Amino acid sequence: MIEYIRFKYLILILIIFPVIIKWCLVIDDTDDVILYFGWYAANAQGPFANTKFKFKRGAIAAHIHSYSASTLRTTLKHWSGPLVARGACAVLGNVYEPLLQMTTYLDIFNARLLAGFTFAESAWIATPVLSWMQVMIGDPLYQPFKSNVKISKDIDYGYKAFKMSVLSWAEDGDKLKKQLGLVSKDIKDGSMLESAGLHFMANKDYASAIDFFTKALKLYGDSTDLLRVKIHLAYSLSYQGNKRESLRMLDKLSKEYDDSIKGDALSLIIKNIKIAK
Repeated sequence: MIEYIRFKYLILILIIFPVIIKWCLVIDDTDDVILYFGWYAANAQGPFANTKFKFKRGAIAAHIHSYSASTLRTTLKHWSGPLVARGACAVLGNVYEPLLQMTTYLDIFNARLLAGFTFAESAWIATPVLSWMQVMIGDPLYQPFKSNVKISKDIDYGYKAFKMSVLSWAEDGDKLKKQLGLVSKDIKDGSMLESAGLHFMANKDYASAIDFFTKALKLYGDSTDLLRVKIHLAYSLSYQGNKRESLRMLDKLSKEYDDSIKGDALSLIIKNIKIAK
């Protein structure tokens, strides 16, 4: 779980590292904390266990734990109640076991807030499963950062095409692959191909997943997109039984990001694949 968290939020760590340092050095009577993301401990700890502690006005807080929001009528038990009691105005939590892969993705949540989305929009975009165990506590229209997002009429067109294809042919894998192949010739969109790869990966059709991830790599140009898809591809190869090729790819990637947080995360992924049966 530590490895999963460490990789999943490496972008978040890069973005808010000064805030993390601030939290590490926090003293009981400070009122200068505006952001807290944590995990694992069952009940409020550290400065948050001190009833005199107060967040800075407008603070946002989230703690990843299975039962962080199982009750809000408390100032010490679990996390969401204490965080609200300490002055956080936007809080994420879980009422029951959500399973780690279905918790809200804090890296996406943070990125959307910084891009100017509202609290509700950021949380909705960052939560992979709806009507599940997550709750969002606070003003849904809270917008802590000025929007810098330019919306075009064609935004997410590739994903919409993927969604329509899945809704139409989800029960027939061969027809779905054929349809997505035809659509991809007209829509040169890496996100659509990546979504297709993830769909087939989830359905254990690793050969198709590898094919779509490989095509997505040819369309992406951003280094973060390329790194993410290469990791998807490596996992697909490993699940397919080609662990040697998977490790070769990841080892090459880790050398590109040597002496960085991303390099450390890749090393942990390599370790996990090596020990996986």
